[in-house]
Amino acid sequence: MAGVNPDKPSLSLAPRKFRLLRPAGEGGFGRVWRAERENGAIVALKWAHDPSAAESLAHEAEVASLALSPRLPELVDVGWLELPTEMAAGAEVVATPVAGRGARPFVALSWVEGVPLDQREETRTEEDTDQILLVGLDAAEALADLHGIGTAHGDIKPQNLVLGSDRRTHVIDLGLSCPAFSTAIEGATPRYLASSDSDLGDARARDLLALGVVLTELISAGVRAARDAVSASRAARIPAPFDEVCGALLSRCPTARPSARWVADALRTAARARGLGLPDRSEKDVRSIRATYLRVRRHEIAAAESADATVAPWLSEAVALAARCRVLLHPTGAASAARGAEKPLTALPIEQITRWLVLSCGPHAASWPVHSIADVGEAALAEALTALARRMPPEMWTFHDVEEAARGHAIDEREARVRAARADVAVEPLDAARAASLALALAAVPPEATAVSAVEADRNAPAPLVVAAADALRRLGEFGRAKSLVLRPGFRNVEGAWALASEILRRAGELDEARKTAEDAIAAGKDASGRARATLSRIALDRGHTDEAQRLSEGGASAALAETSALTLARRGDTAHALSEVARGEALARTSEERARLAAARGYVLHPTDPEGAFSAFSAAADYALRAGAVVEEATYLTGLAASAVDLGDLGTAIKSAERAGVLWEVLGRPALAARALLAGAAALAMLGSVHETRTVARAAVERAREGGDDRARAYALWAIADALPPGDAEAIGAAEEAATLLVGGPAEDTLQASARLLRHGSARLDAHRKRTADAAAEDPANKVAARLAWWGARAEALVRSGFDAASTEAREEASTVVTALVALCDARARLPNVGRHCTRGMNWRHGWGAATLPDGCSPPIGKWRARCSLELRRSKWRWYALCDGWSRWR
Repeated sequence: MAGVNPDKPSLSLAPRKFRLLRPAGEGGFGRVWRAERENGAIVALKWAHDPSAAESLAHEAEVASLALSPRLPELVDVGWLELPTEMAAGAEVVATPVAGRGARPFVALSWVEGVPLDQREETRTEEDTDQILLVGLDAAEALADLHGIGTAHGDIKPQNLVLGSDRRTHVIDLGLSCPAFSTAIEGATPRYLASSDSDLGDARARDLLALGVVLTELISAGVRAARDAVSASRAARIPAPFDEVCGALLSRCPTARPSARWVADALRTAARARGLGLPDRSEKDVRSIRATYLRVRRHEIAAAESADATVAPWLSEAVALAARCRVLLHPTGAASAARGAEKPLTALPIEQITRWLVLSCGPHAASWPVHSIADVGEAALAEALTALARRMPPEMWTFHDVEEAARGHAIDEREARVRAARADVAVEPLDAARAASLALALAAVPPEATAVSAVEADRNAPAPLVVAAADALRRLGEFGRAKSLVLRPGFRNVEGAWALASEILRRAGELDEARKTAEDAIAAGKDASGRARATLSRIALDRGHTDEAQRLSEGGASAALAETSALTLARRGDTAHALSEVARGEALARTSEERARLAAARGYVLHPTDPEGAFSAFSAAADYALRAGAVVEEATYLTGLAASAVDLGDLGTAIKSAERAGVLWEVLGRPALAARALLAGAAALAMLGSVHETRTVARAAVERAREGGDDRARAYALWAIADALPPGDAEAIGAAEEAATLLVGGPAEDTLQASARLLRHGSARLDAHRKRTADAAAEDPANKVAARLAWWGARAEALVRSGFDAASTEAREEASTVVTALVALCDARARLPNVGRHCTRGMNWRHGWGAATLPDGCSPPIGKWRARCSLELRRSKWRWYALCDGWSRWR
């Protein structure tokens, strides 16, 4: 495969030899030598002084094996080194899979010959501008490849950018690489961190900022000399063609920085405009398809020992590489490295193939009927997608393209060539016909990717086209790119542009700029639609200033103002007037997106009191958002729809909506929200009694929550695993205990829910003191009904398991406390699944020991509750629940 080192890693576990050539670096962590393999290949041989660093080197090796980028170090070997007594050039070292006495963990990476940027001679020529373009392009492509597998570099700086003799740049040193969405900072170089910013963002955003600083240092001697490089970079006057890219990378708000993929594409276009010869992007696109597949399977690969013949052809090599990485984690022998991986990996299920396609092609692939594509088998599909990527970029694929390729049918070669050529955007003369063509392409759903890129590439594009491109990017959720367009000179000369700019800036997180732009629009009389005023109202509402938000939204004759007014009234508890504002806004709405937002506002207002109405509203909102191509809105409303569907027992809708919302949030780079969406799917599957499917979705939610740093969502997903498994199951106990740890110091309701899971599974962590504390919390009406139900239901189940001694006064008192508490909650307003699951446990207790053991006064409320539940079950879509959770025992 082009672009990948032909010196394949050693997959054998037999000993290998390296000949040391010369030292290449040393630090507190370990040493790096330039060395030669037995086959003559030159490598960077890196070993740690301390065997305890094995885990860190294993992580670096894993990242190098998955990124598949010619601009990053590639894994050659990994294991343990037996070092000679005297370290000198010409000495031989032996690599083994088992850590012998005195052995050191090591990783061997492809050697990059060149000079770090900080040692590069300064020049001030036209050629130097070309070189900086290539540096930025190569570094951005390396970051795009890293971010594509869910990893950030963690230490972008000139010392880690090596300029080769071919003028191309390589990004080295993956030792500080970390999850892309991690907010923890470990070991980054302070000069390239925005330490004065209130929000440093996640690791991916920090990589992008550091790249922006490095580029401005290369351009400006003043920035290089400044002590505060970030502030100096933001204040520097950057010439074209770097100004827009650097301005976007240096945004104060992390969410306003565009992706590394966009930076690479923008700089590639600029390089081509300057006549720099660059290879086409086909091999890069092929790497992207393969790397995205490995990202989808990353956690499986880490524990697997083999893959069967049905999978993508490159998976077996990835599994073998992972096995080589594991030798560092199991120094006594690689045989124990993959315990629990008894079965080989098999083909991806349909939902994971959808995820692969969406992450490769974009949000529009989320609605494809993947079943018809997957029928050909994963191995054939992988080969077809690889071939298709060589002919046209994945973001330009249609469902028809993929379907035809999967079935081995020929795709129109002329069309493929045209589309592939258009992907490498060149600025063409803009006559009336081309302007009209671009306008139509931007208004399409989804907008044509090359049309957006063409407007971005043309610095002289007419303002109406720039506005249309910015709005298209807003609908796609690419707020960083949209922001770079709204800051162009002349952008605000178009009707409605001021209001659009204020909304884009708000959604990019640049709240001060958004507020100023909206205020300027109102002062200049440029807010006939009320959209700028609605932006100000939304900013106030998000900050909790409901009086200001209401004042700003009053009296406006637009759908946007009616929406913010309704949300403000709902926040203040005025449901009737909120619904009236929604109805008024619906009468004023002119677009599918406006109708989507108002339907969602209705769902938000109705959710606490009218589950059926909220379900219908969120369903309509998601449908309108899909028609409008508003990706963030669709993901948001699908998440609400999934939760409402669980409440009503419409489990098919819940599962489908949660799955689609989860993959949309993931492609938007919002893993924490993806986790929240998947939780609804896990809850629905749990109600169906589908243990395996519940665990699969819940584990995916745990993974997304961990990526997004959302400990609460992670704990909730662990609860789904604990709830799906029988009491006392080892995995369930581990999940319940991990969730309890994550929620320490959180809200009382979460602590109570966590205690309920610990009790249900018999965890030793629930001692007598914590049990008494939980009893007191469950008796407190200030705590949420769901948490109180969970605790008393677990208490009832524990009574059933322990056996009831009717002759014991203490046992009778405990039973009386539990059943009385459950009876008191029978009429509480709560999700029917919660009431049913937990009260059923109490009724099971009654069934086992008879009405004679019930506390006085319990029988009438129980009868009333049974009648209510029977009615709700008949009205709901989940009467099958009687077969899943013991309902039939007492119904």
